[in-house]
Amino acid sequence: MEILSDGTRAIAIGKERVAEVHSLISGCSKGDVVPPGYSFTLEETMALFDDDTRPHAELRTVVGVLDTDGLLEGVVTLQPFELDGSACLEFMIFFRFSSRGTGAPVRVTEDVLSRLRRNSQIPVVTLVYEKNSKGKRFYTKAGFAFDRRVRFEDFSLELWKLQ
Repeated sequence: MEILSDGTRAIAIGKERVAEVHSLISGCSKGDVVPPGYSFTLEETMALFDDDTRPHAELRTVVGVLDTDGLLEGVVTLQPFELDGSACLEFMIFFRFSSRGTGAPVRVTEDVLSRLRRNSQIPVVTLVYEKNSKGKRFYTKAGFAFDRRVRFEDFSLELWKLQ
């Protein structure tokens, strides 16, 4: 376990906590955070931990943040992603709604992204639901900027790049 400078408890998360991570992600995926009707499946959650042969898979990160009772409060993850035929990393963050305003999501994001910037030049992107205005403010503060809209089968997301 690592204690960040402000006392936030962050740990590397492994497959043994996949059910807990899935429950957390499912609880975060409500309202204007994700497109209507979309839900993060258990298979998608399990894929966050799968062995990966894609470029830059060695940079895969799943960091959990624990509350004072040791319960999972949030997850930040970097996953291999392809954009315009080039390898990059997709940044995803999921925190309980009760964590809003605590600063923990910001601190862990800053820690993960600053380590990545020091150790790699690989591009980092995130996908944001167009109606997720709080998410857009968060990503802007974290150093991301809107790049384009990406159309999926039933909905569109905005692709943001870390500057």
